[in-house]
Amino acid sequence: MSESKIKNKLGELYISSNMQRSSEEIAGNIDLLTEILVRVPAKPLLRFICVSKQWLALISDSQFCHSHTLFHHTPHSNPCALLLNHDFSPSPHFQIVPLTNSETDPSVVKVPCLDYLNVPRILIMESCNGLMLCSTAFLMKLDDQITFSISVEGKRFKISYAPFPLADNCASVLTDNGLAFRYFLCNPTTKQYTVVTFPTEEFGRQLVTLSLAFDPLRSPHYKVISIRTVKDRTKSRGNGQKLKMINVYSSETGSWSEDVCFTAPPSISFHVGVYFKCAIHWYTDSDQNSVYFDVDTQCLKTYPMPPPDNEDLSLTEVGYFGESMGHLHVVFIDRFKNVEFDILELKEDYSGWVLRYHVDLTPTEHAFPELVWDLRDKMYSFSVLCIVRQAKEEDSVVVLFVDGRAMYFNLVDHTSRKLCDLEPCMATAGTAALDYEHGDAFQYIESLSYVRAFAC
Repeated sequence: MSESKIKNKLGELYISSNMQRSSEEIAGNIDLLTEILVRVPAKPLLRFICVSKQWLALISDSQFCHSHTLFHHTPHSNPCALLLNHDFSPSPHFQIVPLTNSETDPSVVKVPCLDYLNVPRILIMESCNGLMLCSTAFLMKLDDQITFSISVEGKRFKISYAPFPLADNCASVLTDNGLAFRYFLCNPTTKQYTVVTFPTEEFGRQLVTLSLAFDPLRSPHYKVISIRTVKDRTKSRGNGQKLKMINVYSSETGSWSEDVCFTAPPSISFHVGVYFKCAIHWYTDSDQNSVYFDVDTQCLKTYPMPPPDNEDLSLTEVGYFGESMGHLHVVFIDRFKNVEFDILELKEDYSGWVLRYHVDLTPTEHAFPELVWDLRDKMYSFSVLCIVRQAKEEDSVVVLFVDGRAMYFNLVDHTSRKLCDLEPCMATAGTAALDYEHGDAFQYIESLSYVRAFAC
């Protein structure tokens, strides 16, 4: 071996030795290792738990998870994908709409399903900064379910549903005599989850819906807000109003709060709650005021809803209600305006709404002539799945569902592109509804946020 080759070999051995010594020093220094791992994105970081027991313990630690979330989470983090509920699907998988370029970031199309919950027919109820609130859709005996058949494109399908879905107070995931809805809080990225439990059996029987409040930049703890309908013994309330009760569960205290009683008109959609400015907001599709619940002070307040363009409320409905980049938005869809709608934004002081964008989908209709834009048997030809505002205004988009396809529409330059094709939803076959609407779409944000177990 020549002298030059010997020197090169010695140099390689020296570098290899130093690298080995450096890696051993890093592995032995937990603080330095933490500083390195906290900078790794969530998806690849989860693969590192197989390196050693030390790495598994570190990455699974609740304090590390919170530090990692704080490092990667911004005050207004945008989703990398949407998960769409697929009604009556017997599997825990969901339709996935990737919101980033799948060619440069293929991981977004590999959003984990929720099969680790080991329950059938899961429905997402709400997503909030990386955590999701879910329910089992019909844990009932077959004899207690109602079955009917529908015809789709000449094929007949059987659909079963539970006539009286009630919550239960059982902390286990599945039991032999499970006859009701169960609720779960989970992190889809880490596959951590906990079963939501209630203080009494009667509490569960009165349940209308649940909402989720979680902001990792404020606290590593989450809150679950329940709404119940109870009998009004005063019999003094009229106008179709019913007495409601709100209770808040805090993962920090491990307990439910005292009752907050209120009345609300039946037009308020409590099943679509939006966490915005530390409060849960609901909308109404009438000309009445709506309400929001301040989670910290546990006070209920009213705020105005914008008047729809069409004075005939039967021809107009709320086509989207959601938050993006610290702004609350609402969209009214008018059945006589097939390709136009306005995006309204709530004022900072809650005094009213302002027009933020006027959307005319005519350029998209011309760019994609193969899509059906005039659906005679449907109420509308498209639906708004999500509004995604960006720090750069020219990057802000609205995600649409049109004729079996999810699409981007840029709110500034009015360009559009296809995101993905979606499977048809049997539950809407033969109805005036579209397969997927804003209430079916939930934001997926990769996060290591720790899911603390519900106190039984």
